[in-house]
Amino acid sequence: MEFYTLFTRTENTHLLKDVGMIPEALAAEFDDVASYIVTYKNGDYPYIGREICHVQPIFLKKKFGKIIDGINFIRKNAKRIDVLNIYHLNLSSYLYCLAAKRYLKKDAVIYLKLDLGPAELGKIKKHDLKSLIKRRTIKLADIVSGETTKLVNELKDETGDDIKFITNGIYVPDDRQADLRNKKNRIITVGNLGTEPKNTPFLIDAFARSAKDHDWQLVLIGKYTDKVKQKVSDMIREDPSLSDRIILTGEITDKKKLAEEYEEAKVFVLPSKWESFGFVLPEALSHGDYLLVSGNVPAAYDLLYNETAGRIVKDLSIERWAREISNATGLIIDWDKKYRDDHEFINNNYNWKMIVRKIYGLIKER
Repeated sequence: MEFYTLFTRTENTHLLKDVGMIPEALAAEFDDVASYIVTYKNGDYPYIGREICHVQPIFLKKKFGKIIDGINFIRKNAKRIDVLNIYHLNLSSYLYCLAAKRYLKKDAVIYLKLDLGPAELGKIKKHDLKSLIKRRTIKLADIVSGETTKLVNELKDETGDDIKFITNGIYVPDDRQADLRNKKNRIITVGNLGTEPKNTPFLIDAFARSAKDHDWQLVLIGKYTDKVKQKVSDMIREDPSLSDRIILTGEITDKKKLAEEYEEAKVFVLPSKWESFGFVLPEALSHGDYLLVSGNVPAAYDLLYNETAGRIVKDLSIERWAREISNATGLIIDWDKKYRDDHEFINNNYNWKMIVRKIYGLIKER
């Protein structure tokens, strides 16, 4: 089986997410699978040959744009493609599906992975031209999957289509060992800080308001905007005692160092206004962190499997979040047991090896 992921925007960071890990795990787990990622060359790819060992990249030349270049690839390689894996509901995916139906072998499979978020679901529910194209794309594909049960069920109810629940997984090195003696009174978040969905200034306000109730630190990990930097400065100017309690680390690209940050934290917070999935949540849970998550993050409803895993906060008010942060700092948790339970849950449900077995089975059923 030759499995081709056509995603022209692939960058190195995508390789440890679904775009890279699905073809990687399929080829690693099943001897009859050869995997390829078809993309423009978007920078360097240090993960290839290291974390990514079973996928061959195919770099397209930029000639006519992603739609025509992608269609030309499908047409020229039609006899080789057994599975065409594409992403998102957009014009590119629609035209790739049309090209696949025209050029691929009759028994070839189109696998459409939606990366489904609340905003995208809202667009599908409309009745305009864009919505019609999105709905048509779903019907053209042979296998369609979404990443969270909440949104998959809503989409199935809306369209009546057979949408599969296939969650995202996380990359966990085989040799990783946790040292929970390193747990500190520390709250962290990870992401592109200052972007509208991440709601970072809100988080800083909520933490500052809670700070009188505890002596914990807030560590903000990731690229940050000038607005976030100014917000931290303003908070410290108003309350100098926060100077060593609100920390901006910048982006941490070293996976080992980032894992240490997760491991040292006790609480992970994500007060997002919206997310399609949020890979940071299973990453944090895999290190035994207590999750405090906005109700706008659909993956939270699948991840918070019991009361010690974390809490969903549906009210996006600073007062409510300040109170939830204070409450989280006062929790008495057996961190060793929590890590064991969380690790078992993640390994059974968010392990790419387990996830691709479901994908493989669906392909073979076609």
